[in-house]
Amino acid sequence: MAVAITVEVQQREDTKAMGVDLGLRYIAVASIGTKSLFFKDSQCAFIRRRYAALRRTLGKAKKLHMIRTIGRKESCWMKVINHKISRQIVRFALANGVGMIRMEKLTRSLNHRRERRKRLFPLDGDMVRP
Repeated sequence: MAVAITVEVQQREDTKAMGVDLGLRYIAVASIGTKSLFFKDSQCAFIRRRYAALRRTLGKAKKLHMIRTIGRKESCWMKVINHKISRQIVRFALANGVGMIRMEKLTRSLNHRRERRKRLFPLDGDMVRP
């Protein structure tokens, strides 16, 4: 259950900004000038693979109710991990006197994925035949 609250926040006069980049190898990288904070993806990837294998096994056994339960459990676990990471990023920003947190540009990464997919799966006319 989520409860929404409204809190009065004072505007900070600091002009220092922090960038947060989201990725695959690292869930998030927060950087302020030369200082950086890295969040590895290895533990999350391991647990997500474990849940996927469990869902595959349950799917073969036609246990659809258990698949939904496992999905909800994984979703809840990931929400907790994301919350912990976001709190650490905010604490890092406050400790370094940051007034603004900027996220990566998502349009750039979407175009990059499309270009990479085109390189992996070229059209028939683009393929070189011996």
